[in-house]
Amino acid sequence: EGPLVSKGYATQFVLSVQDNCNVLLWERVGLQRVGSATTASMTDSNVVEQAGGDRADLSITAMSENDINATIIAVSAAIAAGSNGVGVAGAGVFARNKIAADPKAIISGSTGTGIQADKVTVSATDDSQIDAFAGAAALSAGIGANAGVAVSIGISLAFNEISNQVLAYIENADVD
Repeated sequence: EGPLVSKGYATQFVLSVQDNCNVLLWERVGLQRVGSATTASMTDSNVVEQAGGDRADLSITAMSENDINATIIAVSAAIAAGSNGVGVAGAGVFARNKIAADPKAIISGSTGTGIQADKVTVSATDDSQIDAFAGAAALSAGIGANAGVAVSIGISLAFNEISNQVLAYIENADVD
């Protein structure tokens, strides 16, 4: 039968009848970067002097902190014995860690007399980090009366990516 289609999107998959070998029928999805949003904003507002003419400080701050702590380990062992003993062991690890965050601090627009403050601070910070350990170990032994052969291989791959977009700005606002 194949998948049911509703508005161009497959809603049910029958994998046993799919043509998995034809790469023209498949499309990779979900590859767009989507960052977590942290936003501090003041929009179309005014800040006025206090009674007596004193001005306060104005601070708009967005902070983002994302952490990934990952430990991945693979271990393999092989022992072979006989007249010709051949032991083969292999272990592999693959780890991919990604952080995407978009902290943003904004003052956008002002009304009335605008923003009257002694000091205006607009800041955005990010403190994201990835702490990853990927390890692979392989051990083999070959014991034989005539010959003993042992082959071991361990492969470890780790890819870590932090793709954050940090923004802080004032736009279309009268700041005095």
